[in-house]
Amino acid sequence: MKRFTWRKLFLCLLVIGCTAVLVNLLYRIFDTHSMPTDGETWLYLIVDCAALIWSFVSLNHYSHDRPGLILTIVICAVIVLGLSFMGLPALAGVKNNITNKVSSIHVASSSTVNNENNASNIAEVETMSAVPSGWGGYLDVELKPINAQANTTYTVDLYQNGELMQSQNITWNEPQINVREVLPLEFNLSEAEYGAYSQASEINSNWWKSIFSVTITN
Repeated sequence: MKRFTWRKLFLCLLVIGCTAVLVNLLYRIFDTHSMPTDGETWLYLIVDCAALIWSFVSLNHYSHDRPGLILTIVICAVIVLGLSFMGLPALAGVKNNITNKVSSIHVASSSTVNNENNASNIAEVETMSAVPSGWGGYLDVELKPINAQANTTYTVDLYQNGELMQSQNITWNEPQINVREVLPLEFNLSEAEYGAYSQASEINSNWWKSIFSVTITN
């Protein structure tokens, strides 16, 4: 009869954690279409892969113990999904990104958010700025509601030179609508993109208008 061991549980969680980190890192590389150039990121990747291989090999010594890897994965997935739908910020952001990728294959009517004050728009872009984060950075896009409806989730698509770059969700509540509160959205940038855009922002605060455009979908 199989017995429960904490070591087996630890190894299962280590496998799941290392796999999640590796997938996230590879996703960011493919999403930004650039390889990291700093040694810290490569060291982080090598250590993660080494820990993943070691944990897989170590699991073989506990093949007759509980819990099983598949069962642990299922339980963790249920917990993560539950927390994401409950609104935990870090996990909700991941859920929104996945939802946006899936929903992008459907045809939807969209309203372009331009850089001018236009009362027919749902929202307008107040400003964009490049902010450092990790080996690259992110583009901080600040949106001000114009004709947006309270408690309605909108999908914001960011285009770079006419090509869809990334998507995020945004929602204003009633008080935010009343005072036209500006809300920020974060779109990942590669190291090269952050370096170029951060320098451009120091020269001209409106640098982004010739590069980026935004559409919002109800």
